[in-house]
Amino acid sequence: MDDIDVQGTVWPCPAPSMPVSSYQGYAGAGELLASHGYVVVSISANGINALDVEEVGGDQYIARGELVLQHLDLLRKANAGRVESLRALHGRLDMQRIGLMGHSRGGEGVVRAALLNAERGSPFGIRSLMPLASVNERSSIPGVPMASVLPYCDGDVSTLEGQAFVDDGAHAFGDSALRTTVLMMGANHNFYNSVWSEEGHGGDDVELASDFADDATCGVGRSTRLTQAEQEHLGAGYMAAWFRLTLGREGRFLPLFDGTSASLRGLPRADVRSVPVLPSEDRLDVLTAALRLGDWRAGGGVQARWCAEAAVDIDDCPRREEEAIDVRQPHWSSGLGESGTMLRVDWAGAGTLSVMLPRQSRRTGRMERLSMRVMTGLSAPGGMRLTLHDRWGRRASVQLDAQAHATLGALPEVNGIGTSLLQAVQVPLARFRGIDLRHLRRLDIDREEPGTLFLTDVAFTRSSVGMAQHASHWPGIAVESQPPMDSRGPSERQDVRVTATLSGRQSYPVTVNVRLGTDSRAVTVPPGNLCAGTSLQFAPSVDPDVDESMAFIASGNSSGGFTSNRQIPVGPAGVRNDGRTAVVCREE
Repeated sequence: MDDIDVQGTVWPCPAPSMPVSSYQGYAGAGELLASHGYVVVSISANGINALDVEEVGGDQYIARGELVLQHLDLLRKANAGRVESLRALHGRLDMQRIGLMGHSRGGEGVVRAALLNAERGSPFGIRSLMPLASVNERSSIPGVPMASVLPYCDGDVSTLEGQAFVDDGAHAFGDSALRTTVLMMGANHNFYNSVWSEEGHGGDDVELASDFADDATCGVGRSTRLTQAEQEHLGAGYMAAWFRLTLGREGRFLPLFDGTSASLRGLPRADVRSVPVLPSEDRLDVLTAALRLGDWRAGGGVQARWCAEAAVDIDDCPRREEEAIDVRQPHWSSGLGESGTMLRVDWAGAGTLSVMLPRQSRRTGRMERLSMRVMTGLSAPGGMRLTLHDRWGRRASVQLDAQAHATLGALPEVNGIGTSLLQAVQVPLARFRGIDLRHLRRLDIDREEPGTLFLTDVAFTRSSVGMAQHASHWPGIAVESQPPMDSRGPSERQDVRVTATLSGRQSYPVTVNVRLGTDSRAVTVPPGNLCAGTSLQFAPSVDPDVDESMAFIASGNSSGGFTSNRQIPVGPAGVRNDGRTAVVCREE
């Protein structure tokens, strides 16, 4: 990159300063993979870090994605024998089996790389993604298996916003890709990278976060914390296992990611919980909150209702309403779309939630488990009884209690703050004895004591990583705005026209969620159409301390198509910045 001075920041580093070699901090994972025949390349993004390209009119995550693709372009040339300095790689690379891992802002960067690759028509076979302790700008990618790693004691991205990668993509595309959250209890943000772990280069980020440092759960030196060596070893093991599973098809690593949360010999003993949404072809859906699919009846002292991220009644969503501000809520972070929707079920006393099984989900012959993602209350998590009823009136029950199933207990508080995070509950179908699993009719969820459960993704499942598909099989979505928005936004209230244009007509609706400041809307392109539009209103903040960078049009999670979030401003004359005439679409 060129030398640019941005608010006193210079790149390259002027002497005698030396750049931080962050890219060398993943040597453990790289060596593990290389020892099994993988070519591992770690790249430096110091130029982007130093300049923060948002300050010079760009998007740092697009820049990170482009940086990844530029290195893949270089490796493709090396594989063809056209790079003399990389002659050792000639003919050694499979450019159609590529996995990407990104740490922190790099997590969003590798997802953008996959989206930009799709915009190009998928010249590279990006078949696996691992955002690690990642920020999240609500990008969703179709067709690519993804494991989003969440360190529970993250002192940097403490909101655990990487959860949204799984929520946003799980039901948006109907694809055959495993998406899973890997929650590492006791892990911080920095210790996955040996360079960041050093004093002066970051160290223990929990120690730097004043509200975490003395915490009983995540505080420095607590027995519940992983040491630097343990976390680096654990992280390297999970990185290697994920790519050997998704690129090498080594199925023995699947139990680390499919919700059974098995451990792997040779890795440090740790509480690591995987919370998956399995591929569409490997599950029979019973209740899917993100799609508002589910037929239930509430009996006794039970009430149930949908609880959506974008709902007006968002205050009804937190599980501890009177102290909602004191709960980390990764599933309800920005008010964009329906991906964080759950079924909230409140028991005032003993009662039953009965879920009727859809016709296509009554024959479970190929399936292995009854699975669901569940979040329990803080004050009285308790347990529950699951009962399946068959066509002949017979029933079989399995009792689950919080002591035997850690996922039914409340997650530990961090500095007095609870965490609302869905956990995996998986019950082998073999435990439901004496009924006909080929002719099921109903699932009952019973509790005896008062309490609250949040439910979604109730399904009969079998473990699978699925099959990666080129994201370019789905339509691309270009988001345009008129007038264009800069980083500060207008000085007075202004209406902004936003248009979503598809790369081709589809037989189904395609939706993208867009946001401007505090105003957000879903833009849906109807079947057979190329585009649709809506209007957003930007109202400048009266608070001088509020960051106006939200004046950018932000396109978030989408369904039925993908967007890289590369913005295309449209000027007053209706001409895009690439010289093409903008498409005029109807008002939503």
